[in-house]
Amino acid sequence: MKRKHFFFYHVVIFIIAQIAWLSLIGLWIYWYVYNYIVYKEVGDQVSPEVSYDITNAGPFVIGLVLLVGLSLITIWIFRHLNVQLRLTKLYDTFISNVTHELKSPLSSIQLSLETLKSREVPREKQKEFIGMMIKDVNRLTRLINSILQIPALEQKKLAYSYQVYSASSAIKQILKQSIEQFRLPPNAVIIEENADC
Repeated sequence: MKRKHFFFYHVVIFIIAQIAWLSLIGLWIYWYVYNYIVYKEVGDQVSPEVSYDITNAGPFVIGLVLLVGLSLITIWIFRHLNVQLRLTKLYDTFISNVTHELKSPLSSIQLSLETLKSREVPREKQKEFIGMMIKDVNRLTRLINSILQIPALEQKKLAYSYQVYSASSAIKQILKQSIEQFRLPPNAVIIEENADC
């Protein structure tokens, strides 16, 4: 909820700034045109000490350029603010996902260890629990290694590794890992192999 208000606040500031610039430009144009018309009508009657060269558009053009420049700078700042807001949102989402991915295997390991500690578990079940814990530890290790590689990838210390894979084998591997991770029965997902991808 706070983020929506934060974003709304910046949009309102941006709109007010644009209205202010456009109003100022409008007033400036009105003043310039009004003075030009007045000078054209009564310019002959004004004494030479009071008269000035209204046809000299230099100050008007310079002021207009400054206003347009400030308006463009405001737009630039607003765009970069939006980029920062999106990056912050991505960062928060990333932290949330990583936290979830870290907590899931840790909870599973903790539950298995507490079960082994508090109950008499048959030898076969112990092996099953230990196997699940090893899989969870491997999952944590892969996740941590992936997180540790992010700064190196950002600093271009690691080269990207592009490889072509068969989609069907990758899908099978992902499904196998998902079945193990969610402890589904082996026949919970059935793949029909009609086409090679």
